[in-house]
Amino acid sequence: MEKKNKILLPRVEILLMGVFFLIFLIWAVSKCSSTRKQLAEEAEQQATEQAEYEASLMDKQRMDSIKNVANKPPPPSPRNYTEASYTPLYITIQGMNVRSAPSVNSNILERLELFEEVQFLNEVTDFRDEITIGEEITNEPWVKVKTQKGKVGWIYGAGINYYKTKRPGVD
Repeated sequence: MEKKNKILLPRVEILLMGVFFLIFLIWAVSKCSSTRKQLAEEAEQQATEQAEYEASLMDKQRMDSIKNVANKPPPPSPRNYTEASYTPLYITIQGMNVRSAPSVNSNILERLELFEEVQFLNEVTDFRDEITIGEEITNEPWVKVKTQKGKVGWIYGAGINYYKTKRPGVD
C-alpha cells in the first residue's frame, strides 16, 4: 500500500500543478483582454478629442481670416524681372578655360580673363579631379557656368571663387 501511495503522490502533485496553471492561464487571458479593451477605448477617446480640437482650431482660423479680410492691404504689384537671379562667381586664374564637358580632354569653348564674372548654374560634378595648377596640386570638382558671352560650359573648381581673388602660385 505504501508503494501505491509513493506512485500516486507525484501524479496528484502534477495534477494540482496543471490545475493551478490552467487557472493562472484563464486569469491572465481575461486580464489582458480587459486591458486591451481599456487601451482601445482610451485611444478612441483621444482621437475624438484631437478631432474636436482641430475642428475648433479651424473655426477660429476661419473667423480670424474673415476679420482680417477688411484690414488686409492690397497685394503687391507683380515685379517684372528681366533676368533670373543667379550666383556670380569670379575667375581666379588668367586664361581659365571653359570646356564643353567636365574633363581636361574636352573641347575648349572660351578662355576667360582674371576676375571675369560667370553665372553659376547650380550644377557640380559628383567626382573630383586632381590637377596641378602652378606649384599646387588641387583636388576639386567641375562647376557648370554661363559666361558673359552666353556660352554654357564647365570650369575646374580651383579656377573660380565667390570673391575676386587671384589664385596664389599661378602667373
